[in-house]
Amino acid sequence: MGEAACTEVLGFSQTGQWYVHLSLDWQGKTQGGADIVDWAEPNNSVWDIQVANRVCDQGEVERVVLNISSGFDIVWEDEISSAVANIRDQYAGVQQIILQPVVGAPNGGSCSFGATEVRASANHPIISAAIDNVAGGDVIAGLAPTVGDCSHYSDQQGHITTEGGQFVADQVADFYTNVFEAAVTFDNEVY
Repeated sequence: MGEAACTEVLGFSQTGQWYVHLSLDWQGKTQGGADIVDWAEPNNSVWDIQVANRVCDQGEVERVVLNISSGFDIVWEDEISSAVANIRDQYAGVQQIILQPVVGAPNGGSCSFGATEVRASANHPIISAAIDNVAGGDVIAGLAPTVGDCSHYSDQQGHITTEGGQFVADQVADFYTNVFEAAVTFDNEVY
């Protein structure tokens, strides 16, 4: 599976804030509040979100990029594993599932908005560690995107500014273009 694979991004409001700037030909399902707990539920309405930038039909999606966020006090590995199982059920042709954490702070640090730590910057390293625990086989850890600086966050939850959205979209496009261009495809396996 090379770069021509039909890719769909699943995510939440912050995902949508960078997805709209993305230069890759990826389709997406993003919605405010659609966090990992929602994607982990097989009958949740998030699965019915209208596809943006449709490139292919659901049965033709070969790669899914699952963006992961939520509040606190959840068992990340369990929720991620359930979401992965649901992706397999929803997308009959999926060959690769890429797990990507919420957009974090630069250099693994922390950002504050006012006097409160930005939830996305606090959760980013925790989610990244959970992804590493779940990844294996055709489920891989993807980019761990970050804002360029803390001013790219627009609130305590971790929503990002237009400038931050463009910064992250460029980071996503550069990373995945390099990953997929470097991949050599042989008998439907990426090496």
